[in-house]
Amino acid sequence: MKTFLKILCGFALLAGWLSCEKVTFPESDPEGQDTEQPEDTLVLEDTGEGSLQAPATVNDLLLRPGDFLGRACWVAGYIVGYTERTMKNASFMAEGAVQSNILLADDPGEMEPDFCVPVELKTDKWKTALSLAHQPENLGKRVAVHGLVKTYFSVTGVRSMESFRWLQDEDEAENPQEPEEPLDPQEPDQPGEPEDPEEPDLPDETPEKEPFLIYLNETLLQQVEQGTAIGDGRRYMLGTVPEASGAAFVASSLKYGPEIKYRTVLPAVMTDGRFRTELGVAPAVFVLEQQGSRYRLRDELTGGYLAYDVRGDASSASWIPLYTLMSEDLNANFCADFRIRTDNLAEQLSTAEKVKFSSTSSVNCLLRYNPSGNNFKLNFHEANGKPVCLYLIK
Repeated sequence: MKTFLKILCGFALLAGWLSCEKVTFPESDPEGQDTEQPEDTLVLEDTGEGSLQAPATVNDLLLRPGDFLGRACWVAGYIVGYTERTMKNASFMAEGAVQSNILLADDPGEMEPDFCVPVELKTDKWKTALSLAHQPENLGKRVAVHGLVKTYFSVTGVRSMESFRWLQDEDEAENPQEPEEPLDPQEPDQPGEPEDPEEPDLPDETPEKEPFLIYLNETLLQQVEQGTAIGDGRRYMLGTVPEASGAAFVASSLKYGPEIKYRTVLPAVMTDGRFRTELGVAPAVFVLEQQGSRYRLRDELTGGYLAYDVRGDASSASWIPLYTLMSEDLNANFCADFRIRTDNLAEQLSTAEKVKFSSTSSVNCLLRYNPSGNNFKLNFHEANGKPVCLYLIK
């Protein structure tokens, strides 16, 4: 009987060894390459456990967080975007991406933050390999990351990442033979092929200058370009075009009402190749609201709108106060409507209503920084102020 048990145990150990060998993946590399970033892709046969062979999905983490929180495990998903400071700021594109995180989702076309899991990219190694800032072509790729499942951006996420593996897309796994179709030998002789070299004209659409990095202390607020796309419902900062001498932004303010004039300036200084705001104060963030060809800028912190008095200002023949008014304060005299020109940085923000300077003169004013003071005001003399640009916070 004892002999039979020994034989049975031997078979069990042998079966276990064979099964482990079946699911392991190549680890030896004669050339010393990094096995954490292999060129080949891994084909999954199962999901849900948190192992490399059956990683947890994004849906698993969202529906069963208690099964994974505090555990180091593998999580699989498609890279669909990134976020900044909060999941409400999730962006589902590679443009303007930060390098500190990526968002994973079970659907490569996901556009809702509630169905995403943020992954922290803490080291330069992971930032360079996975972030959309360094590798924009990673958008839409399927990957498995190994790290600690913890709360990140106030939701379930993956932090302290240790490794990753590229995964074969589910559609590719279902049709593995499609990529191996033989090439048509007549293709090189087709006359239409030489037209492809015209594609290099595309880079002309990108800004010629390197983007400016705006920091609050050591936290990257955003990557700023001098030309920015305009979008209803998006969030912006208002400020001068950054130059080597510095930059200035509309500062945050808790004050609003017809008796409070001007929006104060928040300077940003250049140190170590970075623009940093002074005193650790973040610039104001405005939500853009579009109504036809007119726009309103609502202060996200106070809820008030940037506004101006169409009657002008008796104390000045050129500068007009810039208010921040609640919607109930807007009337025939106080207006919050602006026009935005993306093709002309020097005249990007102008009043939608004409401002009256005298009984005979009324003009559309430009939003400008007053270089002789500490405020952003409205002005119709181009030479008296610096251009003001919209800086998109994605």
